[in-house]
Amino acid sequence: MPPSQSESYIQEVINTAQRFDCNTILPITTAELPVLAQHQDRLQQEGLHIAISTPEAIHTANNKALVYALASELNLPCVSYEVVNNKTSALAAIQQVLNTGYAVMKPTEGNGSRGLRIFMNAAQLQEDYFNNKAGSVFSTLGAAQVEMPDVFQQDMIVSSYLPGTEYSADVLCNQGECLSMAIRSRDKTVSGISVRGTFLRHEHMEYQIATFCKSLKLHGPIGFQFKENHDGTATILEINPRLQGAVSTALLAGINFPFLAIQLAHKIEPSSVLYSKNNVSFNRYWTDIQE
Repeated sequence: MPPSQSESYIQEVINTAQRFDCNTILPITTAELPVLAQHQDRLQQEGLHIAISTPEAIHTANNKALVYALASELNLPCVSYEVVNNKTSALAAIQQVLNTGYAVMKPTEGNGSRGLRIFMNAAQLQEDYFNNKAGSVFSTLGAAQVEMPDVFQQDMIVSSYLPGTEYSADVLCNQGECLSMAIRSRDKTVSGISVRGTFLRHEHMEYQIATFCKSLKLHGPIGFQFKENHDGTATILEINPRLQGAVSTALLAGINFPFLAIQLAHKIEPSSVLYSKNNVSFNRYWTDIQE
């Protein structure tokens, strides 16, 4: 397929679907969401069903700064943060946060831990030097002064570091109403992908998810990520208005989100349960395939 920003992208989607006799689209990457949402009427006219949020909802959900602003507006937990777009403002913001703890910098729009950096003082980084792999996200203010470009290609967020457990939630929404929800701890991740976790119930996180979904009128499969702050309160990290990479693990907890998304796209009432099974754990492994 051509890049989603290409003028030929939508027509190629239609041509490819017709060639393989497909009638449903399940978006799985962030970059394709805006263009698919913008052309969903045309896709429907071509016989391609899709369950996706509006372009306006996707614009907000895909931008962490807008999500954090919405969290504050809705009186939901939110990390302290500052939006920066150049080296000077970024270094100043990082230094301010470092006075009280670790600092985090990440793109306002992005996924899979791309562009993420966690800053600590030099003594802390040296202490853990031999435990960090090459390409580690950990850095120092001194390294940033050398490595960081003077002007950023996009806005970045500098925030305080949330030290607690990280969670992902897979959700199916129908015009803002939560139909199914599966929350899991992210016990181990590799390059931003969950490889070990446990499904659980969490009333406060469930309330936050339902509030975000209703406010944005999200539609289709949606992903949420949270992390606990210093007092153990689950705090929003990001919203992914699409199927997430580890959504297949929810099958173990009794919910088949891709299948439910297909039902919703075809305007069939999804045969879903609201919450997943509790205390179901999983491990994912790489598999070598001989050709």
